[in-house]
Amino acid sequence: MILPPQHAVLRKTKECSFPHQNKNKYKNKYKGNNMGVDKIVKLVGVIVAVVGAFVAIPYGAALVALLGIAGGWFTEAEDRQRLLIGALTLIAVSSSLGAIPAVGEYISTALGGLSGLLNAAAATAIVLGVVDRLKP
Repeated sequence: MILPPQHAVLRKTKECSFPHQNKNKYKNKYKGNNMGVDKIVKLVGVIVAVVGAFVAIPYGAALVALLGIAGGWFTEAEDRQRLLIGALTLIAVSSSLGAIPAVGEYISTALGGLSGLLNAAAATAIVLGVVDRLKP
């Protein structure tokens, strides 16, 4: 297939006038494509917590707690309040969905695992917050 000459000209131009496509000018820390250690630890923690609801994982609770502690370590200071609120909310909500027929028990168990993950992360965030306040 032979392409028309205007197609070749369009492919050579890299400049874009749309602000959402100019990645260097507008940065958002929540929409980055960088897959660092912090994102991997948090993602593995969520996967282990949810899969632990359906499959028996040896030392699953300890693994979820350790991944929660590591996830709390990587949480930025600006996001600690959101983490604490999420942990408290999951404590209240995790057992309330058990009344749903056929799937309620599984949903409650999965949310219970996520609650354990967030509780461990929240405990780490609390300790880090205290350490930050005590630093001179």
